[in-house]
Amino acid sequence: VTKPFLNVVRRLVTRYLAQTTEGNFGMLIEKRVELKSKIRMILQKSFSLYMDMYKTDLPLYDLLYEEFDDLRKNKRNPLEVYIGRDGIYTYLGRKAQDIARRRKMGRAKRIELQNKGELIKIKPRYFVYPRYFRDNLSYQTKRKYLEQANVSPNNDTYFYDTGFLGSIPEEIMRVMDFPPEEIDQRIKMFYVENRSPQRRIKKLNENIPKYMVEGVLENHPQTEESAKGVFIDDKGTLHHMASPSDPEDQFYSLILREAVVRHYWLKEKLHN
Repeated sequence: VTKPFLNVVRRLVTRYLAQTTEGNFGMLIEKRVELKSKIRMILQKSFSLYMDMYKTDLPLYDLLYEEFDDLRKNKRNPLEVYIGRDGIYTYLGRKAQDIARRRKMGRAKRIELQNKGELIKIKPRYFVYPRYFRDNLSYQTKRKYLEQANVSPNNDTYFYDTGFLGSIPEEIMRVMDFPPEEIDQRIKMFYVENRSPQRRIKKLNENIPKYMVEGVLENHPQTEESAKGVFIDDKGTLHHMASPSDPEDQFYSLILREAVVRHYWLKEKLHN
């Protein structure tokens, strides 16, 4: 976050060139004119996406974070779950906000608040759970995967969903035995299509049309394709398995992540 943005862009351009040429220096020289033109186009689009994030996504994220903060006013410590892939940007913004808040108060103040029993950590959770998991994984695999993320009614878990139905968090809560009467109140969405109005972010205009949030919250560039399975590492931990997206989409996604993280880091640092 503290690195100059220009240095980050240079690093991402170098990364893109290495991916595109597969590390072949001869190909880099041979295609230098074509690549120069391509990079110019990618940079122009990247900076446009960067500014669009400020105009469209971030004001919506503010409303979501404010609603989650309101839940914490009575010493509650809910687990905030951001479901990927589309939820990655919202998660990163919240994580940056969380770290910046704690660092700003300093170690001595954090210890003082902890000794008083104050809750000073948000610690948002992110994991991938696509429709493929819902439709193809066994109950036992789903259960283990979600237990790893500590998703449980005992953790006062709330879910942010970029979709318009909320079917994925519904599925997760059913697998993890959440009380059926609590499902609606534990899902936070910007647009609710044919579902309970309890799911809508409270401070968002209830008459906002779907098209105003559809392009904002979904279909952003991503660094990977939708997950098509899981694998188990040497420690017995389950991980989602997905192919990387093309180098161009990866570039755009990493630029958007910079926009979100830098914004919330600086905003918290300046906030009194």
